[in-house]
Amino acid sequence: MLAMLDLDHFKRVNDAYGHLAGDEALRSFAAAIQVAIRAYDHAGRYGGEEFLLILNEVPIEAAEQRLTHLHSLISNLEVRTGDFEFTITCSAGATVFDPSVESRSLESLLTAADQALYAAKSSGRNCVVFRFADGRESDEKSSSTLWTQSR
Repeated sequence: MLAMLDLDHFKRVNDAYGHLAGDEALRSFAAAIQVAIRAYDHAGRYGGEEFLLILNEVPIEAAEQRLTHLHSLISNLEVRTGDFEFTITCSAGATVFDPSVESRSLESLLTAADQALYAAKSSGRNCVVFRFADGRESDEKSSSTLWTQSR
């Protein structure tokens, strides 16, 4: 599974509490991800307040449960820095495919996860949206939303 995560309203954190608080929010979020994923999964900052996760060996039928559980562990995170305390949430978009059955380019997987992330943001944030990459190139019909889970 490939998932993109984005901190919701991150600019508001920087504007309200300063960039040092924003940096602490990013560090806290990254630490929460590291605790939540398995040793053989991979996570990294993708840019700005976005993170990319590669969750290995997640059966397609368990993808919804895995991502929903992961989201519950890393969203609504309390951050304390200096005199400030605030909560951060995240939106997630993900895609999954079985490499033994189908072949997908990294670009098509990133596109599907990115479209799912945009759908999560449009659905009110602090939720997950999952899409299958189906091989059609760069049009909205190339992925179908399987589910949306909000908290």
